[in-house]
Amino acid sequence: MTYPDQASNTTTGDGDMSGETLGDRLGDAAASAANTFGEARTAATDTVKQAADYLRETEMESMVADVESMVKRHPGPALVVAGVLGFMVGRTLSR
Repeated sequence: MTYPDQASNTTTGDGDMSGETLGDRLGDAAASAANTFGEARTAATDTVKQAADYLRETEMESMVADVESMVKRHPGPALVVAGVLGFMVGRTLSR
């Protein structure tokens, strides 16, 4: 009995015999997923660092002006964020 990961010739979607085993393809997919996860983790870390620097270096009046400007430029997403925050605060205070 031959198992899929032991097959020496597998067929790709276009009918081409690639000689690549299922194990090889799974390994490649896992490596690609790990790379993507690493890039996402790095981007998230950089974003958190930028936010922390902004909070440390910016005066409160400037932050309020930045928020007002953001709300004026993007009112829809601002309403969604306000609704989610209001819901979370309401749930927290009701317990």
